[in-house]
Amino acid sequence: MILTNNTFTFNGQHYRQINGTAMGTKMAPSYANLFMGNFEQKALATATHSPLIWWRYIDDIFLLWTHGEEKLNDFITYLNNLHPTIKFTSSFSYNEIPFLDVKVMLLNGRLETDLCDKPTDKHQYLLKSSCHPSHTKQSIPFSMALRLRRICSTDEFFNTRSDALTSHLIKRGYKYRFIKDEIDKVRQIPRSRALKTSTKKESNRIPFVVTFNPALPNIRQVISSNLNILRSSQRCQAAFPSPPLISYRRCNNLRDILIRAKHRRPPPWHQDLSVVTEGVKHAVLLKEPRLTLSSLLTSKKVYGITLSALLLTLYT
Repeated sequence: MILTNNTFTFNGQHYRQINGTAMGTKMAPSYANLFMGNFEQKALATATHSPLIWWRYIDDIFLLWTHGEEKLNDFITYLNNLHPTIKFTSSFSYNEIPFLDVKVMLLNGRLETDLCDKPTDKHQYLLKSSCHPSHTKQSIPFSMALRLRRICSTDEFFNTRSDALTSHLIKRGYKYRFIKDEIDKVRQIPRSRALKTSTKKESNRIPFVVTFNPALPNIRQVISSNLNILRSSQRCQAAFPSPPLISYRRCNNLRDILIRAKHRRPPPWHQDLSVVTEGVKHAVLLKEPRLTLSSLLTSKKVYGITLSALLLTLYT
């Protein structure tokens, strides 16, 4: 049902999507992973020349290539001819290449990594004055610095990026001393330990969910002081063997209030086909439209997939 019956409304008309998956659905990343996993298995098994390393994150691929630039271009052309709707865009370099938020460099015969800041990154971290629980805001400097610790392969890169992070967080209202203390905590963590996957402890505690508001009393203290009520009967003790786990849901923000998911129908004098139907090239009308879309429905969707390659020259 999800893959073949995704419907939506645009400009007062009802459409059914005929290509791809609905954006925002929980199963879309898993479906994309399964599809690309099958695609790459077939591609690598039948390729004339294969990369030394092929690492993929959903539809972003990083590879190390040792067969020269000409054969790399042939390999990309080969990939683009395997499926009618899967087309790769690519970039390569002999020295450095960005992949996701990491910049990979070939320095003195070694691969080093540094943070890759995209030009569109405005560093709009959560404001200290934002309507969020205090523990959420207090964890931001530490978690951001831990991310740098994992990405940066040298202390020099980490110190440079930490100074930039400090500057960005100060502009968002965080105190310099607090930022410095959190970064110093991360600095004491060896990178080898920071890169290890941590396992989350399972908890059977029943969550107590409340919409956050700065005017709320201390919920933890209220529950603690009235815990004896939950212990007053055997049924309550069985239901709450441990104190409830306090969880906050986000309150409505300006975006929730001002933005509507459903498009309003434009007035009759604003029925320009090129404007109204621009966003529905890959869907079919579920009822007869007043404006023809036949020219738009004949186009095939092409999925844009990025591929990054770091060209290596190996010396024997």
